[in-house]
Amino acid sequence: TGVQTCALPISMNVALCCLSVLLMALAAVEIFLVANRLRLRRVELDSARDLERAAEQKVTLQRHQILNHILRSMLDSLHVNQLPEDVLKNIASLFAADLVTIWVADKQRAGQFACRGSYGLANHTAENMAGVPWSFPQFASTGATTEQHVVTDPVMQVESAAHRAFIEKEGVHAFVFNPIVRRAEVIGIVGVFYRQPVELPEALTEEMRTVTNAIAVALQAEALYHDLVRVQKIESVGTLASGIAH
Repeated sequence: TGVQTCALPISMNVALCCLSVLLMALAAVEIFLVANRLRLRRVELDSARDLERAAEQKVTLQRHQILNHILRSMLDSLHVNQLPEDVLKNIASLFAADLVTIWVADKQRAGQFACRGSYGLANHTAENMAGVPWSFPQFASTGATTEQHVVTDPVMQVESAAHRAFIEKEGVHAFVFNPIVRRAEVIGIVGVFYRQPVELPEALTEEMRTVTNAIAVALQAEALYHDLVRVQKIESVGTLASGIAH
């Protein structure tokens, strides 16, 4: 009986030791599995970040290509009185806009602007747009701003009756008026319109400024070109008159 009594604690100790070893082994396996899952998760996150960076770089490259195409098209064209449709289409694509319209200051009527091109019209025609005497009180008045005019609630923030009618008919929910500035004077407006509520981050509106600056350069180039043509005509008339006199 004494031998059996002594053997019992020994067998229990052996069983406890085996159980402890088993528990430690299971804990080690669990730690290994957790570490492996964390490693795989880290690999997945790194891969996702790489894909996201690649996608961002691709989008950035595409945006730069579109912007460069707009700049080249504007600088290559000296007939800005009617902007090419592909320029307007690229502007809409660059800013993910539904509608783009460009107005140029009317030299014959102070404070008024003439529409020189639209892309994405749904309920207007080019003739409708060209026949309206557009005004921009926020840019045309004395001491007016030359900063962008960002509107996310058109019904409450549009001063011009013509613009209110245009916005309601086209179903516009947000828009940006980008002034084309030359020598501190607003000589045109680029309107970028959205038919759904949108957020307009600063980076996007900054790109809009770049486009309007390119249009301002194109308008200045057009003016210089016409001035040069007039000078050449005057010189030709003078040469002809001199030849006749002799």
